[in-house]
Amino acid sequence: MESFRHKARGALDFVPGVWMWWTHRVKVVNVFLALLAPFAGLMIQTCFALSLTLSAWSRLLGSK
Repeated sequence: MESFRHKARGALDFVPGVWMWWTHRVKVVNVFLALLAPFAGLMIQTCFALSLTLSAWSRLLGSK
């Protein structure tokens, strides 16, 4: 019984450390995503515009 209690206490001591590490990682990832979001939006818009332009050109060239 004592070993189980000892293990449980060790696990309880382990959890906050993991939680602190995980929240720190999440903060870093959130900052990274917040910095990248405008660039990602621009990239998506650019790719979308390029694909629309290419499809329009292929339609125009294919209709001739």
